[in-house]
Amino acid sequence: MGEKAFSGFAHPFYHSSRIIKETRDTLHGELVAFGLIMQAILERKSEAQIAEIVSGFQELKVAFTLEEIGIYEQTEEKLQTISDRIYELFGGIRILADYEDERALIDAAYQADGYVKKVWKGGGICQWLENGPEWIK
Repeated sequence: MGEKAFSGFAHPFYHSSRIIKETRDTLHGELVAFGLIMQAILERKSEAQIAEIVSGFQELKVAFTLEEIGIYEQTEEKLQTISDRIYELFGGIRILADYEDERALIDAAYQADGYVKKVWKGGGICQWLENGPEWIK
């Protein structure tokens, strides 16, 4: 694996998260789906665009929280381990070029978790309006 192998973020997240024992029973697609939500956050997509992605995953039943993908208990430490591994193995991917803050990936994971909980687990549905998303129950 090298910096030219991936231009996106989802698969580096998948490969790097496998270092966490509890994620090893999580399906490839489930981890990649979570990584795609993180990628949208890192790409600074609008809240409406991110909500649309999560809603699409909701329809496919592949929207998962951090806990559901195996990242629970000592979450901060586990996310730091994943972040360090991504930078170590995939530091050259384009999406990371805009981030100097070492917490960017950890924060994106928490934000992705929040979107999934808001849209999927909260039973909310996002309606896209001209001025942004409107959350309805």
